[in-house]
Amino acid sequence: MNIFYEMASRLGFYKDVKNCLLKGFTPCAVTGVSNIHKAQTAMALSRLSPCLVICDDEASAIRMTGDINEMAGEQLACVFPAKDLNFAYMEGVSREYEHKRLEALSLITQGKCKIIAASMEACLQGTIPQDKLKEFSFEIKTVFCKHIDSPFEETLPAPSEGGQLVRTSARPAGTGRSRCNSVPASGPGPPPP
Repeated sequence: MNIFYEMASRLGFYKDVKNCLLKGFTPCAVTGVSNIHKAQTAMALSRLSPCLVICDDEASAIRMTGDINEMAGEQLACVFPAKDLNFAYMEGVSREYEHKRLEALSLITQGKCKIIAASMEACLQGTIPQDKLKEFSFEIKTVFCKHIDSPFEETLPAPSEGGQLVRTSARPAGTGRSRCNSVPASGPGPPPP
């Protein structure tokens, strides 16, 4: 058992917050404690249900996520960033925050993440409903290509989920036959054309 979970269960305010959650008195707020104790409390409470941690700003949310993941020893928390609002036409607008927001929502929906840390600004911005996110989400399947009789063939490490091997070749183009095979991945594929 992780020592941080055990230490959190001994904190007086953790017991109070846990009792509130178990009785259905939500949302709960923890104030007057240091950030590391807030992170530890959120980490321990995530065993009961997914948590939303509202932080002062995005930098605080990033620090909170880092503290939680370090104590847990796994990716238990992720950051839900605020959207960039552009009120004028700009030719080169980054969509990075949109991708990060969708990734955080996907992780919590799939159960791969138990805690979302976000600023108040990010919480007040609209997002896609959970049922629509599930309906229009799909996973890209892994594909491996193998050159036959290639002296440069190498095997890459298997991905963390799915456990499939990926083979690649350093053989120059046009110097031999190649064969590509689909490897099944977990989850549904893309919708049919």
